[in-house]
Amino acid sequence: MKALLFFILMICSTFAQTKDDFSHLKQYGGDYYSDQVLDDAKVNPILKKMMGKEYKHLRENLSVTGAVDVISGDLVIQGNADHKGGEEMAIFVLNLYSGLIRTAIFSNEKITIYCSKASDEYFKSTDYDSLPYSIKTWVAVVNYGLDKMLQKPANVTMK
Repeated sequence: MKALLFFILMICSTFAQTKDDFSHLKQYGGDYYSDQVLDDAKVNPILKKMMGKEYKHLRENLSVTGAVDVISGDLVIQGNADHKGGEEMAIFVLNLYSGLIRTAIFSNEKITIYCSKASDEYFKSTDYDSLPYSIKTWVAVVNYGLDKMLQKPANVTMK
């Protein structure tokens, strides 16, 4: 009976893992291992193909990062180039289930958003509405100023 149960569990776990499963990267959430995520054997080729000649620019703009975040099933890395916070910044977002990668680079006062090919029609690379909340929030902070994010608004009360 134990052997049968083990066999059934193995089959279920095999089918649960899809070719686009990036759940092995979830272990980096909350840690400072952004390079391990970006250099991962599954992530890096997709990232290089998606970014093309801007790959190096993305990596430079992610040279200073905080902890790797996990937000709504996405692995999120935000950062800036050395000594260029507010001038040269970037964000990397990887959906741990689908493997869909989105990045954005802020440079020369412009934001360019990149998206890997989506297998799901819902995720259109040119559709701003389908971007994850983490990228939209990042875009808002970059556009409206980091200083506003760091100051407590008048309508906020701390208790």
